[in-house]
Amino acid sequence: MSDVGALAGGSHLAQLLGGYAPPRRKFEIELQRADAAGAPVTVRAVIAVRALSVQETEEAHAEAIKWLVGQGAHQREDLLGDNGDSVLNLELMTQLLARALMHPDRTREPFAKDAAALRSTLFADEIEACFREYTAFQAERSPLRGLRSADELKEIVAALGKGQTSQINLLRFDVTSLRSIITSLAAQVSTLTRPSSSDTSSPSPSLDDTSSSQASAPTHSLTISEG
Repeated sequence: MSDVGALAGGSHLAQLLGGYAPPRRKFEIELQRADAAGAPVTVRAVIAVRALSVQETEEAHAEAIKWLVGQGAHQREDLLGDNGDSVLNLELMTQLLARALMHPDRTREPFAKDAAALRSTLFADEIEACFREYTAFQAERSPLRGLRSADELKEIVAALGKGQTSQINLLRFDVTSLRSIITSLAAQVSTLTRPSSSDTSSPSPSLDDTSSSQASAPTHSLTISEG
């Protein structure tokens, strides 16, 4: 079977994005260390973080499990539950950062040689701090957007209620934001459709109605004849 992409000079995807590097940005982190005499030293590191492709992300997941089961001497059962989740999450963060962290100025040069270098050099909280920079950057560059404030949520819900859906592309919101929008809309619908106490209670007769009914009630007399 002929390669249609090759015959056409490459796919449109390759032509569109093939000449570009993944998006990246720099961040600074303070790393606490000690010198030879034991005196505290603060190392200010400037690092770049870049976006990862789906393939790189899947490779990081696979390598995290592979290392924990192989080199880490963990059983797969050990990775279940809260303790297992924390161990797996830390290794997954390490594997992702080994691919995402880059030299601040040389765009093709990684910050660390591999995950083993990060694992043996950085502390767990430093791994987590770098990973927060990575996730923050992912949120910034993502075409999916999140709600920025409660006021924005109110504006969107109000616009939807007025039928102004053309101004809002709901497909661009992340799952958390969509859940907030749906919950807010459901709460409004529930409020509108809930019957009030005045609608469910029977009207009580007024004083005038009571007097009128008593006045119009027929009277019966009993006549006793002597005979």
